[in-house]
This record gives sequence, C-alpha cells and structure tokens, in this order.
Amino acid sequence: MPQMAPLWWEELYLLFTISFMMMNFFIYHYKQYKMTKQQKSFLPEQLKWKW
Repeated sequence: MPQMAPLWWEELYLLFTISFMMMNFFIYHYKQYKMTKQQKSFLPEQLKWKW
C-alpha cells in the first residue's frame, strides 16, 4: 500500500469502515430482536414479504 495517501483519506476510510460495522451490528441485532419478538407472526410476515 503506497504512503502517498493524504491523512484525511485515511481518516475518512476509518470512519466509513467503523460506521459500516456499526450499521451491520445494529441491523443484525434488530433482526434478531424482531425474530424473537414476533415468533407467532413469523409465517404471515414471510407471506407478506413474498407478495
């Protein structure tokens, strides 16, 4: 990896990767929470999603 990259680009890259990881973390936990909360209405949700 070349060292010619400016400092702001490295900071932007770090910020982007951290925010992306946090977003994936929150989406995963939100899906788990919805699945555990709505286990009874799991089939209608799947049918709604299919249609």
